[in-house]
Order: sequence, then structure tokens, then C-alpha cells
Amino acid sequence: MPLDQRILVLVGLVLLASIVGLWLSSKSGKARQINNGEQIQLSNLGATKNGKPVVKLGEKVTLLQFSSDFCSSCKQTSVLLENIEKANEGLLHIDLDIAERLDLAKTFNILTTPTTLILDSKGSVVSRIVGAPKLATIEAEIEKLVNK
Repeated sequence: MPLDQRILVLVGLVLLASIVGLWLSSKSGKARQINNGEQIQLSNLGATKNGKPVVKLGEKVTLLQFSSDFCSSCKQTSVLLENIEKANEGLLHIDLDIAERLDLAKTFNILTTPTTLILDSKGSVVSRIVGAPKLATIEAEIEKLVNK
């Protein structure tokens, strides 16, 4: 293959990779509404908080975060969600290490960490955020549930 064709192929691949990267970046951290009626029972997750099993949902909202040890933005997301939990009565944040529960990765189709599921007071999944969420995104989702 001549040099000029190789350069064109290389430029085309870089352009394609840039477009895909921008598209993926635009989706990261945004809430996607879920209306499939799926309900989660915390007792089935084996979730713990402060060393104790978590079996009750938040009175208003539960933020269920799936993380992994090798994920750099998972710790930041966990701190953000913990701070939101402290500031909002009736809200519960649970952080699950997906590496310890690969069955949950399959069950909830977790392909990227962090992934946060937002549950209403009955345990229904109402939205899903893939990637590190922004404070405004989480607050908007909470507001929707609290003012429902």
C-alpha cells in the first residue's frame, strides 16, 4: 500500500476514534430513565454499611453504586454520594464492589464502573447513571422522586 494511502487510513482511524470517544464522553455521567418496573431487594444483594447488613431501603431514595477497586472515579463518586446522603434525610447510599459480586454485574448489566442505580422508596429502579455523576444530575433525580 502506498504511503499516501496509509496516511489517509491512519487519519481516518484517528477521526473515527475521536468521534466515538466524544460520543461516549457525552453519555457518561448522565441519568437515563428506567421504566421497566424492576424492583431490588437489598437483602438479596448482601450489601453492608459500616460493617452491618443493609436490608432496608432509604425512606425516599436509595443510591445503589456499583464500584471496583481499579476504578479511579469510583472513590470520588462514593464520596459525592455519601455527602449527598448526609445532607438529605431519608436517602441511603450503598456502594457495592462488583468484583466481589460478579453475579450482580450480570444481573444488572454493569459494564462500566461506577454505575449508579437510583431507586425509589419501594426499590424500583427509576434511573441509571453510567460513569461519574455530577452533583446537579444526582440532585435533579432526587428532586424528581421526592416531589413525586
